[in-house]
Formats: sequence, C-alpha cells, structure tokens
Amino acid sequence: MGGEWEFFRSSSAFRPSEARSFLAVLSIVSESPQLFQLKTDFTPQGDQPAAIDALVAGINSGLHAQTLLGVTGSGKTFTMANVIQNTQRPT
Repeated sequence: MGGEWEFFRSSSAFRPSEARSFLAVLSIVSESPQLFQLKTDFTPQGDQPAAIDALVAGINSGLHAQTLLGVTGSGKTFTMANVIQNTQRPT
C-alpha cells in the first residue's frame, strides 16, 4: 500500500464475526504513524466544503457527536473521508 489508504466497496455486508476482525485490523492500522490521505480525482462540491469545515470545527472543539444528513448518493461518505483526512482521526 505504500502508506496510502484507499476506500473500497464490499459486495456483501459484514457478519458480526467479520466486523470484529475488521475492527482489530483497523485498530492496528490506526496506530501506524502514516497519514491518512485520500487518493481520488474528485474534489468536494456544492455543500460539501461547508459541511467538512463544520464537522472538523466540531471535532476540534470537542463535540462527541455530530450528525451528517443527506439523501442517497449525496456524498456523505466522501464528505466524512475528507473530515478524517483533515483531522487525521479515523475514529
């Protein structure tokens, strides 16, 4: 992987036992000193830049919970990937 993380879509849902294994791997990866960097040709569009800024500001101010609402296909996952990149906090 060379220090870069990539997002992928799974064709099937995780079973609980797989989720535990995935979380174990995620916790190991998150301890790595490597920076999270999106590898994409896309840039935030429309309301996404404002949402990213607001979510990052909330995280940096210590909010424990925030909600990102959007219709299917609106780019919520991409927005959150940008938030993770900007804060370097995957969880």
